[in-house]
Amino acid sequence: MKQILGASYARMSLYFLLSTFLLNNISGCKKEDSVIKEEKVISANSSDANASSYSADVIDKWIIMQLRLMRDATGIPNVAFSRYYAYSGIAALESLTPGLSEKKALTEKWNGLTGLPHIESPKNYFWPASVNTALASMNRNIFTTATAADKAAIDSLESALNNSFLATKNANAITKSNSFGKSVADAVFNWSETDGYKNASNAYTPPVGAGLWVPLHQLLRLPPLPIGVITDQ
Repeated sequence: MKQILGASYARMSLYFLLSTFLLNNISGCKKEDSVIKEEKVISANSSDANASSYSADVIDKWIIMQLRLMRDATGIPNVAFSRYYAYSGIAALESLTPGLSEKKALTEKWNGLTGLPHIESPKNYFWPASVNTALASMNRNIFTTATAADKAAIDSLESALNNSFLATKNANAITKSNSFGKSVADAVFNWSETDGYKNASNAYTPPVGAGLWVPLHQLLRLPPLPIGVITDQ
């Protein structure tokens, strides 16, 4: 079966393209050629130390879940959703990185990201379980005002996927992988809290001078997010 850069890695581009667009402090990123290659794609319940050999089923399900959470969210400006996608993409990537034979690790490229866990051998982990818990944790941390039904849906999806893994995989491997994914998500979320987004709507007085921005009308005094609320000049 033909695939582009591994099934799970290709699907994750929906997250990752937004990550690279939003986080412009990443330097030295190199765009890889889309090389089509022959590679075995195995189901999420099979066993392989190479994370890119698994199908993208787990990530696909979490993308669908996040779309639901975005649809149901209230009080969140649309521009904020790109931020959620970006950090979720980074968490997904880092939860799989130790098992990526392509060595696509970008850990050193993330500006200020620390506290990521390390492992000794990828053979002792089951990567679908790692990314499952990483994305479950990210969505819990991000959508704190989600409805009770949506919060239950996050728990239900994570549990259902883990139970499906347990049908064929050792419970210790699942538990260890869940713990790794959770630690990755915690590190990425804590890092995301330092990007200044909480100050995006702080009062702001625009500079005054020739060639600088001015409101076109008194009723149109608020610039688009994330600049903030204009104060009296």
